[in-house]
Amino acid sequence: MGCVGSAAGGMAWVERLRELPRVIASLQPRLRGGLLVAPVSYIAAQYYCEAQVDLAIARGEVVTPEKDEGRRIHEMVLAMKPVELEELVERISSGRRCACRFPLLAEVEDVPVAGVPDALVFEGGRPVRVVELKTVEAIPPSPWRDHAVQVQVYGLLLDLMGFDCSSLKLSVWYARRGWHLLLLLRSTVSFEGVLERLEEAHPNDLRAFTLGYSRAEAERLVRWALSYWRGEREPVPTRNPRKCARCAYRSECPYTSLREGALA
Repeated sequence: MGCVGSAAGGMAWVERLRELPRVIASLQPRLRGGLLVAPVSYIAAQYYCEAQVDLAIARGEVVTPEKDEGRRIHEMVLAMKPVELEELVERISSGRRCACRFPLLAEVEDVPVAGVPDALVFEGGRPVRVVELKTVEAIPPSPWRDHAVQVQVYGLLLDLMGFDCSSLKLSVWYARRGWHLLLLLRSTVSFEGVLERLEEAHPNDLRAFTLGYSRAEAERLVRWALSYWRGEREPVPTRNPRKCARCAYRSECPYTSLREGALA
């Protein structure tokens, strides 16, 4: 767990955090692929191509240069000082603004769902922002569907863990790969106004989208995804051939072969 910093509401979340190690230790491999939990990143990726998720579970993740660069950028930009659990609880409970990162875990329709957001911002003892940083070749005009799903599901997990999500906003940040000012993003999580000034000065290199959290919408999104994790249906492949063309599993995917056969 990590935290950086610059009157609390309900405190049910405190016991949920303290119980996390025990809950994690008690998980059983009962989901598709023998996984202990349905990862938030995979749930989001189901909205990109569920067949790709299925192959990643079966074959293992393929590390591409883009993914490797993304991990390195995350380590540089979103580095946080490790803190003990009780210190994290104290910082959040104090009501002071702080940015931190820790695992989120909750059951949704009897399926354990878990993930670690890039950053969580707390103020007044409640989460006020979920932040996900994405590195891209070109800044998109709107947040991609799978990325919007990812932050909504993180919001749902915070909600189910007992946090007051009444003021929660969901942010997806896009930064262009190779941007020479990427490290300046380190100061934007904890301090208001810095991101906006950077975004205004560098519109082709940085864009932040802010979404509202909706528990009903998040539950709807997760409900569809979890039917796959419970083994109730087969994976649904993308219908977009452009996604297939750049997929790392293209040579192994039966759906790609069927599509190419249909187009031949």
